[in-house]
Amino acid sequence: MELTPTTRQDWREEFIKRPRTPRIDTKNKDIESLLLRAIKVQVSLQQKQNQSVLVLKLPVSTHQLPKDAQAIYSQLGIGIEGFFHEVLWKKPTKGSSTLWSELVRATYKAYREAWLHLLESLYLDHFHPAADKILREQLSTLRRTTARSPGRRHILAAEKLSLKRRYKELLGDCTTMHEMVLDCVRKSYSEGKIRETIFKEIRGKRFDEDVLPKECGAWDNIPYGGRSQFPRLHDPNSWKPNQLAIALLALERGVKYQTIEKKIAFTRHPTEYR
Repeated sequence: MELTPTTRQDWREEFIKRPRTPRIDTKNKDIESLLLRAIKVQVSLQQKQNQSVLVLKLPVSTHQLPKDAQAIYSQLGIGIEGFFHEVLWKKPTKGSSTLWSELVRATYKAYREAWLHLLESLYLDHFHPAADKILREQLSTLRRTTARSPGRRHILAAEKLSLKRRYKELLGDCTTMHEMVLDCVRKSYSEGKIRETIFKEIRGKRFDEDVLPKECGAWDNIPYGGRSQFPRLHDPNSWKPNQLAIALLALERGVKYQTIEKKIAFTRHPTEYR
């Protein structure tokens, strides 16, 4: 059965007794101004001992926003840096490349073109025509053999690092929730009281809409196989912190639970994800 928006919002009606609509008009103007200034990107290349650093500098920062706006945008528990890393792995349109691939491809292309331009300036039109012809052929070959895109192995490694970092953050939140639910069970709290306790803990966080609904959300993403216990928030024996963290991460990235589980090569020792 397809779940309607009303079904997904029942937890809000359950816990939020007085509907309140936040005012975002002024805040939107602040963000509009910030984004319009952000387009003036400054690009530079820095040479280090063992690497080259391409610097993309945007003349804006969240620190330039009013203090009250900064407080509002920090309520989700993840800053603009985290959302930036996340959208890099999203595809703007169906069938397109990820933003990460587009950015890496453009970076490599610019760096490659800089070297080819240097070599052309250094060697072409400075020698005998016969030699110049050979040099042009060699540079043409170099241009052809270096016309590459990011390899699949490189892409997977970069994406895996991004997933593991976010998984570690979510695992901390999910462990806290699991411990709170266990404590509530020891105190013989009812299902409603347990959910209300968690609501007060995570209200306003990014994943509250995926944790608090009685149906759908993250719980339907957690595989339970032949077990009789369907994963539910109020029953700490029906789920584990790592399972909920993977389910939430899968929802954030728009992929299946098993895809995330495979890509992060789940281990019981999350400290290795540092």
